[in-house]
Amino acid sequence: MADVNGYATYLLAGNGHASVSPNNAYNARNAPGITYEYQMECTDATLTTKTTWLVQGAPDFNATTTAALTAISNAGLNTPVRLIRVISQWPVS
Repeated sequence: MADVNGYATYLLAGNGHASVSPNNAYNARNAPGITYEYQMECTDATLTTKTTWLVQGAPDFNATTTAALTAISNAGLNTPVRLIRVISQWPVS
């Protein structure tokens, strides 16, 4: 187990796709020297609407990137958003 930005990461021998757990931890296979893209997901404060966005290099668990803010705005989510998590991960080609 490794610690990435304060979140537990369990290294797997899988194909590099993330498996999400409910506490914002994520299971990932990260190869040294490879940049990954992450598909993030969150729901709104009333837990009725979800949206996703893509980030490269590191997960965006605070939903503060331009991509996150745009996705949240476009989906019309009520803020603050919650349950921010990685739903998929793959190496950038």
